[in-house]
Amino acid sequence: MKLQRILTLLLAGLLALSFAACGDGDSAGSAGSAWSGQSSSSQSSTSNSESSDRAGLTLRVGMDGKFTDYPWEYTGELNDAGVVPPAETIAALGELTGWDLSLADEVTNGKGGMTVTFAKSCAIFTGPPEQQKEAFHMYSADQLAATVLDSIRQTLNTNYGGTEGLDVYFCGPDGGDLVLENLGVTISSTQPYTAFPSPEETGGTVQSALEEKVKDEDHTSESDYQSPAPELGSISHSVYIGRQSNYFDTYDLVYDGPLTDAGVIPPKELIDEIAALTGWNLSLGDQVYDGKGGMTVTFGADCVLFTGPPEVQNEAFHVYSAEELAETVLDSIRQTLVMNYGGAEGLDVWFCGPDGGDLVLDNIGVTISCLEPYTAFPG
Repeated sequence: MKLQRILTLLLAGLLALSFAACGDGDSAGSAGSAWSGQSSSSQSSTSNSESSDRAGLTLRVGMDGKFTDYPWEYTGELNDAGVVPPAETIAALGELTGWDLSLADEVTNGKGGMTVTFAKSCAIFTGPPEQQKEAFHMYSADQLAATVLDSIRQTLNTNYGGTEGLDVYFCGPDGGDLVLENLGVTISSTQPYTAFPSPEETGGTVQSALEEKVKDEDHTSESDYQSPAPELGSISHSVYIGRQSNYFDTYDLVYDGPLTDAGVIPPKELIDEIAALTGWNLSLGDQVYDGKGGMTVTFGADCVLFTGPPEVQNEAFHVYSAEELAETVLDSIRQTLVMNYGGAEGLDVWFCGPDGGDLVLDNIGVTISCLEPYTAFPG
């Protein structure tokens, strides 16, 4: 009996050990499953993160060859070619400006370029929205349509055209010609778009934003308003204000003063126009000289580069520090000279201090060499 009792106890102990081992195995399996699930979740998160890419775009807004550039970061998915889908670039342009640039189809490749098919709800059919962004305010349906088409064409060329450029075709919602009945304008879908039809071609009046703004501010009626006729010798041109690290705003002006012997606007006059527009003292120590394959600008001792922002500023051109002002002044002058005189080959611009040597800005601890063309403000 005693032996039977001992055997029974031993058997019970063995069974207990067996169950404990099985329990440990289940716990290990549960732990393994939990770890596998966390790993899967982590991999899924990584996969989702990798499917969204960052890419830099340049959005160009304007018309008639006058455009302002806006850097834009795209964070969506890239196409099979590893670039931002063109439709997303147009959508970014719409987001920037506040215009409805909805499309009826994807932007397609073919005919040596890209084809853009607009939806019926697009702003080119409906005109300017009631609520507009001040920076992109449009005063008429024809101005909006011209700006939209020119901006999309220029933006697609800048981001996808490469060195050879890119033909862009525009279509209506049905895939045929782009018919703007509200303007009496038809854009062929079989020919690459080059420019919005002129008033002579359409019988309309595609007016510049500057003319529309003057009319609006003067409260002149449509029937009383006429575009100012250019005087003999008048030259239309643009000045550019901004920073290379951000973007430039374009201002269209008309110069009526004396021209140089070469029949162009004296470069100093363009700098004076920037000063008049912004309210900054951009006095020069000498004339702007040609040479060394470019132009040399010598600043006067009382220029704002040395004195910093004025106490009373033009709100539209308000700067918050001497560094921001100096960078904006130099970048704006360089951009204006390059765009007006550089041609296809560009133009080197040198900056000098009042003594004709290096441009030394003691107030911000910056020196710009007068022996090297200016390219960018020191970071």
